[in-house]
Amino acid sequence: MPDDSFQQRAAVALYAALMADVSLNLIGSRGRLLVEGRFAESDVFVRALAALRPTGTLFVGHAHTDVAFGALRLVHPSLPAPAPLTRVEPLVEDLHAYRLSWHRQIVSNSNHHS
Repeated sequence: MPDDSFQQRAAVALYAALMADVSLNLIGSRGRLLVEGRFAESDVFVRALAALRPTGTLFVGHAHTDVAFGALRLVHPSLPAPAPLTRVEPLVEDLHAYRLSWHRQIVSNSNHHS
């Protein structure tokens, strides 16, 4: 883990993006994604997730009631959004080689502990 607090936060955000990407793949998520709440405030997280999912489009909501509003829209789909969504630009860095290495380490570690 890096010593610098900024680098530590970036490493945690990258790890969370990798975990979110795996989770989204497991449920078959494709296309558009909306990140709400505190994760929407992490630029590294949303931009890394967008880079890991280049075939989709990722948006963030900036209203502090995004999660509650999303639940309310399930009941009333015609409600207008309280604030505009912002499309996320992916990180410029190519994360695919890093993701493959990360996946291999997980498989290797799980095989050693079985």
